[in-house]
Amino acid sequence: MSKKSACNARFPSLLLACMLISSSAAAETPFAAAIQYEMDRQYDLAVEQYKIAADHGLSEAMYALGRLYREEYYDDRRSFDWFLKAANQGDAFAQYEIGLLYQLGNAVTAADSEKAAHWLTLAANKSHRAAAYQLFNLAADEAEKRKWLFKSVDWGYPEAMQSLADAYFTGALGLPMDHDLAQWWRDRAIQAKE
Repeated sequence: MSKKSACNARFPSLLLACMLISSSAAAETPFAAAIQYEMDRQYDLAVEQYKIAADHGLSEAMYALGRLYREEYYDDRRSFDWFLKAANQGDAFAQYEIGLLYQLGNAVTAADSEKAAHWLTLAANKSHRAAAYQLFNLAADEAEKRKWLFKSVDWGYPEAMQSLADAYFTGALGLPMDHDLAQWWRDRAIQAKE
């Protein structure tokens, strides 16, 4: 199994990073080493290497540390801190994570819809489709809901397609009731999930 297919099968969130380490020069970096350690489930070594890369300002490494602290160490405080560092450097994935944390709240931060909307908007403005969908969920105004729903649909987000189908089925969000169009969007949502 190639390095790329191993990444895709075991760590889909690392697929892009795996593509970045395909050249031999890139494979010498701490970030590339961290990815390999993570793929091998040597998380302590991965954290060490990600920290070296993060200390050099690599926002992708900061994001990876946030993800690892959340998923492997169950450390909400460190996870939040690393996501926030990456988000402040403009990383859309980290901005989305911070937005979700403020939207839902957790042991580290209370729910705050204004902060959630701020971070999710930053991510959505970089075409982060899940962030746009969360903004759809947060919006109170029908026009604002439609704006974010359609952006998320345009970017291929299956949950947004299903919500659009539901809106056409019931005539919600100021859309006409159209069962044929609703079924068409349901079918697109199913295909997008496959």
